[in-house]
Amino acid sequence: MVMDLERLGHAFRTRRLALGKTLAEVGGHADCTRQNVYKVEKALSNPTVNTLERIADGLDMELQLLVLPRAIDPRLSSLVERVLQAVAEGDEERLGELARAVMLPGPATVGGEAKVSS
Repeated sequence: MVMDLERLGHAFRTRRLALGKTLAEVGGHADCTRQNVYKVEKALSNPTVNTLERIADGLDMELQLLVLPRAIDPRLSSLVERVLQAVAEGDEERLGELARAVMLPGPATVGGEAKVSS
């Protein structure tokens, strides 16, 4: 299994700082120590999916796993990467651009709220 723990840790840290939460606050919610949260943010540990879910929950995020075939077209893989990055960053404008690029029907959404372009 390939999991980009550095990217995941960076997304967690970025979100935690944006919310103004401390490592201890997130750790308390996730039922782990602030040191464990720090290690996840810095990709210094190999956390369980359960731990990642609890940290994500403490940051008002949703952890989603994506399973793709290895023989996937590199262009699709690149698109998936860009979509996931835009979602992680909450970049609604970029999500809209990506949706238009692949001509997806309907509005792009972030956090359950529709983003309608004029």
